[in-house]
Amino acid sequence: MKNIESRIPLLDLLRSLAIALVLAVHFGESLMPGGSVGVSVFFCLSGFLITQTLQDRKIGNREFLVRRFFRIYPAYLFVVAMYVTIFYISDQQKFNEILQKLPLIILTTDVSWVALGLGVLWTLQIEAFFYLLAPLIFRLIPVTLQVAALFILIAVSFLLKTGELKGWLSNSFIQNAAGFSFVKMFFWADNLLYGSLAAFVTRALNRRNYSINNKIGFALPILLFTIIIIIAKAWPSNNIYWPFQSSLVSALTAVIIVLGLENTLLNNCIPRLFSTISLLTYALYLTHSFLIDFYFIIHDRVAIQKFAIRFPLQVFFTCIIAAAVFAFVERPGVALGKRLLGKRKGQ
Repeated sequence: MKNIESRIPLLDLLRSLAIALVLAVHFGESLMPGGSVGVSVFFCLSGFLITQTLQDRKIGNREFLVRRFFRIYPAYLFVVAMYVTIFYISDQQKFNEILQKLPLIILTTDVSWVALGLGVLWTLQIEAFFYLLAPLIFRLIPVTLQVAALFILIAVSFLLKTGELKGWLSNSFIQNAAGFSFVKMFFWADNLLYGSLAAFVTRALNRRNYSINNKIGFALPILLFTIIIIIAKAWPSNNIYWPFQSSLVSALTAVIIVLGLENTLLNNCIPRLFSTISLLTYALYLTHSFLIDFYFIIHDRVAIQKFAIRFPLQVFFTCIIAAAVFAFVERPGVALGKRLLGKRKGQ
């Protein structure tokens, strides 16, 4: 099986799809009304890769958590600092509001009430929760019970979405910020757990030296990929079925991974451009949220009404800022984490 640290074209393509859908819905909702499902694709990919990492047992839990911290936090804190600085210049009221809640923001607590741009970073809270949950599942629970644990957690997530568990939760618990965040994390957990299931399936297939038919592994992922785009185009995110819509897309992504991960015909057809986009996806996600807010400040002074002009400009500036954040913040942050771990091992 391919080393998960190497570039896998199919996964790069899925990351590129995910960020494209997110940019489309946030910069031009009419272009892709259901583009928020891109987050579900991200979640599934995270679940898959994190599960594979923990299954390989090449690193300990402490090293795993340190790596994830330096992968996520340097760029995140940099973007938060950008917010604080520019709101200090442009909107003193918003600056004071963010300053009061800065400890919660730094802990990636739900910040949708602070600003539209920071609000879209609620996904980091779910990711961080999974980083803590995954080692408990894949390192402490016996291997024979791990899949059962995944299905139980998926069932809990589904019941939370349907409201069946509402009667078991007190209003005081849900209305409490910590309680609400706890419930929210389990609410969305299934999106990552489908990726975990995909990791188990691909691992089992490899152990049995079973390979999926090359034509099926090529055609079905393309079909499912197209279905995800159709869902994003035809099914707006602001509807009561949005939680189930996201779960469906995450499940479809998991099937794409299982079918196409080892398919050489499919992977050889994917342009290398997607590998570059894939490297920038986290920086793009962070910085596009930054531009969501500050575009409106600029727009008040330089009105650009035509979508055909505005959307490409937003994407262009997002890419420029994201490339800078990746080169000067995210990548050095990851390298710093590796150096610290290397020094610790050498002691």
